[in-house]
Amino acid sequence: QVSATLNLLTWLGARTRWLRLGTAVLVLPWHNPVLLAEQAAPLTRPNVEFIPCDLLAPEMVKRLPGRASAVIHLAADRRSRVGPSEFSHQARSNMTMTSLVADYAALAHAQAVLYASSSAVYSGVSRLPFREDDLQLPAEHLGATKLAAEAMLKARATAGQFKVVALRLFTTYGPRSGPDQFVPDAMAKLLSPEPVAFFLNPDVERDFIFVEDVGLAFLKGLEYLPRAGAYEVFNIGSGKATPVRMVIELLKRVLGSTKPVRYETASTTVVDVRHQADIRRAAELLGWQPSVNLDEGLRRTVEAFQPVVP
Repeated sequence: QVSATLNLLTWLGARTRWLRLGTAVLVLPWHNPVLLAEQAAPLTRPNVEFIPCDLLAPEMVKRLPGRASAVIHLAADRRSRVGPSEFSHQARSNMTMTSLVADYAALAHAQAVLYASSSAVYSGVSRLPFREDDLQLPAEHLGATKLAAEAMLKARATAGQFKVVALRLFTTYGPRSGPDQFVPDAMAKLLSPEPVAFFLNPDVERDFIFVEDVGLAFLKGLEYLPRAGAYEVFNIGSGKATPVRMVIELLKRVLGSTKPVRYETASTTVVDVRHQADIRRAAELLGWQPSVNLDEGLRRTVEAFQPVVP
């Protein structure tokens, strides 16, 4: 999603002087152009160039830099619950677009592609915590498209076009998250004038990781490139499975909300009830570990969002 992409790029640009960042964004039909402009506004730094274009258009390479040392590929349709009528659209956004970005990386003589993959590739895996080599064919469409994109990039890396470092991001949250993401959506419900806040299955557990820790993982991935093999993959999460119910209670406490909460468990169908990342490989090879715990991350998220949440 655009907001998450711009959020991460802004963080990276603010913390690096040696890195020239450019981003090309696929503007999906449901994005408000005014909101997109507001989200792009923080990208006003000397080492950041914002190039709006459609990554599904093959001619997009004409608008991008002729050479790049590395390509960070964040763009995707990351919706976890899409209906069959949208399967093809999500496949094009996650698979065809990744292939076109890889074409660009090869033309630009990039040494590597850093790919933002997803914990959804573990859809259907029951053994916890999820390890990078513990996969099966995903049970959900998002996971199927993201794993297919990983496979395409691995084939490119094996062919010698460039190195690939894939970061499987777990449930990312933080300031400037999109309104459709769980934490800002929950905040909006708790702060709305409605007398009761309704949520789905409270026993679903997710591995929540703060956006700054994700940004640091990408920097560590760039630093790791000289030592990396042709294709490497890392889990990026907190290493902890947290029930949705607990996150909502923490948010209520931070917000000072006393609003009643009701859960609609009967109408909920969830393939994977628990997500938990095994992050030992990232710690060992990237030298990366999360530093922001959930309490602090939610507090900082609320401080950033509260003025604009209805």
